[in-house]
Amino acid sequence: MKEKYSKLKFSSVKIIVLTIILLSFIVLSTKYYGSTDTGDYLDTAKFFTGNFQAKLRSSHSIVYGLMHSPFVKLTNSFIIFKITSLLWLFLLILSAYYISNKNKKTLLLFVTAPILWYMGPWASPIQLSSLLFLWGYFFITKFNEKENLKHLIYSSLLIGLAWAFWDAIIYFAIILAFCFLYNKKTIFFIIFFIFLFIGTLPKLIIDQIFFGFAFFSIFKHLFAEIASISYGTIYGQTLLDSPMIDRIIILIFIPLFSFLLFKKQNFIKNKKTIIFLTLSIPFIFLNAQLRFFFLFAPILILILGEILNKKQIIIQILIFFVIGILVINPYLWQIKYETNTEEFSSLIKNFPN
Repeated sequence: MKEKYSKLKFSSVKIIVLTIILLSFIVLSTKYYGSTDTGDYLDTAKFFTGNFQAKLRSSHSIVYGLMHSPFVKLTNSFIIFKITSLLWLFLLILSAYYISNKNKKTLLLFVTAPILWYMGPWASPIQLSSLLFLWGYFFITKFNEKENLKHLIYSSLLIGLAWAFWDAIIYFAIILAFCFLYNKKTIFFIIFFIFLFIGTLPKLIIDQIFFGFAFFSIFKHLFAEIASISYGTIYGQTLLDSPMIDRIIILIFIPLFSFLLFKKQNFIKNKKTIIFLTLSIPFIFLNAQLRFFFLFAPILILILGEILNKKQIIIQILIFFVIGILVINPYLWQIKYETNTEEFSSLIKNFPN
């Protein structure tokens, strides 16, 4: 029995190492750094090196760009964004494996998930925020079991820190708090949101220093969202006008067997998590941005790793593999060439051309 466990453990280590090697090759080789909002983080980093000949106009938190700026100045390149992306993804893989109690099925699902490979090259705080949010989710589930206050504090601090890097976290933090605390004492809601703001102090402090107003990024992002919903973006469309193809692309990345979450025994066991995912998914479809799905993928895969049988796992991995090949091809093309299909979404949209 001990020998079998050792082989399984070693096998899991090999899977993780192989995944990181392949991810590193793709991420560091491709010229692609991402598209939507990427400029906000790259330009912010460049601004703080003193080499950006314009005002800072980012409608997102400047913390992530500022954090990378010393390395950008030192290397005179943005490669640090890819290195940190790899680091966050590596920690996410390890975290999902640990939280699942070293469930090999969960590990296999996570390392083959196309969304993991899709987000690899992106210069974005979403990878780091997803890592922090995953642990925030882990601790709020622990609190839900025994109502140990320290777990609630850990959860809100980690999610608050995730909010410091990526503004959109606040919407999902509110949904998470509602789903897990709706049947708890009101004081727990208050504690959650107090420590949520304590967790996001880095953003508040930096905004106070650079803009003279601690809530500058929060309000700027909020009003930018209101303006884009009401009046449209610079691209001439509102969030509600997103093409149907963008929503179909998101559907492609949702695991085939996700419907099993609503099976009676599975729903009863994971009720609050499933309600959280169910309430959050419409927001992703409204925004119609594939990268948002990365926040929920680890949580969804954690549950699927528990409930899927061996045959279902194999089928799901094969589906992931086929989609994953399509996902990484545009990145591989951009090692040497330029293309009008920079990532999976544009690959689908520009397929005839």
